[in-house]
Amino acid sequence: MLSIVFQMRLEDMEEASPTTSSADVAAEEARPITSPTDAPPTYDSVMGKIKTAKSEHGNSVGFVKALAKTLKEALSGNPCVMFLTNIINIFLFAWFICGNVWVYTIINEVDYDHPLSKNYCDQVTYQFAFWSVTI
Repeated sequence: MLSIVFQMRLEDMEEASPTTSSADVAAEEARPITSPTDAPPTYDSVMGKIKTAKSEHGNSVGFVKALAKTLKEALSGNPCVMFLTNIINIFLFAWFICGNVWVYTIINEVDYDHPLSKNYCDQVTYQFAFWSVTI
């Protein structure tokens, strides 16, 4: 279903007259490809769009941008995906808070020199963790 809608949209864009204003183009681009009531996209349609994006963009940055846009369009409006995204965001936020607590509570107690010490941590590992949560 999604691939048919996408194909129809491509044909509409190809048939657009050269006198189309930028406001018309912006309004067309703002229109969603699917409605929230449509069935979720199939694996084949999403993978086909990913393969097309990969072949059109020679560099990695362009491909990643196209991939992110494709996945966002394909999965937007799906309540299950939005629920899982929220759960993952809550977990990542909690993990970030825990990491801050773990790193900052031992800032004056960390021991870099004695591997058998209770507070031993490799200096590079600790400094990486410290600067990762600080910046």
